[in-house]
Amino acid sequence: MRQFHAVMAEVLGSGELDRQLDVQISEVLSQMFKRVYDPPAMVERFFGEEATAAVAAAGDLDMARPNPPYCTAALTNQVVVFFETKCVRSKKLFSYLLRSHPGSLQRMAQELCSSLRDCRREHALKDDECARNLHGLDLFLGRVTREATELRPQLPYLTCFLANSLVAVLRHRDSPGIRRIACHVLKDVVKLALDGVERDVATNLVVRPARHCAVELMMRSAGVSRPCIQLLEMIVETIQSGSV
Repeated sequence: MRQFHAVMAEVLGSGELDRQLDVQISEVLSQMFKRVYDPPAMVERFFGEEATAAVAAAGDLDMARPNPPYCTAALTNQVVVFFETKCVRSKKLFSYLLRSHPGSLQRMAQELCSSLRDCRREHALKDDECARNLHGLDLFLGRVTREATELRPQLPYLTCFLANSLVAVLRHRDSPGIRRIACHVLKDVVKLALDGVERDVATNLVVRPARHCAVELMMRSAGVSRPCIQLLEMIVETIQSGSV
């Protein structure tokens, strides 16, 4: 990555390269998050110690290698770190984007969820494509969570939009593998909302639809019962601790 940066700086000049990066960085990141292809990392992230069972649960996804370009989860995170090192003195990339390009995080979230929200249409993503998009969305969410304090003004919109996108996936996708992954990501969205969003907003716009969806899934799909239970337990524990 550093060698590529050096070549581009030589071709464009360091000043012009920095200007182009500043303008295009959110679009570059959006496309990288959307092009994640890393089945081993996905299984480890979403199934953990259940890795053996995960192969069977996710077997219906048929994670075929997509057409280039694509990138691993590790490479995507390395690119974020690289941009933080080269472009942002504070080492907090999303906070920088929020200050220099207002609305960039909302546009990134909309771009990452655009295909996921089409799940009821004829041109909906195939299950393996949906799984890759969910994995990329999880990586995006992880970066947002790391900067949650600085991004607090954006969290009501981001958590509400992401939660509703994931609820749509859970309600309209039949794949057990997709549902397990989506429920896992939804749990992290709900936790971010409970930790960083004003109580009434988090409860009404994020927690309530997530809770209803989890209960609905538990009643009609045994394959996602554990992720749903974990989501509900996290909500209850947070409420009992007084955080909500």
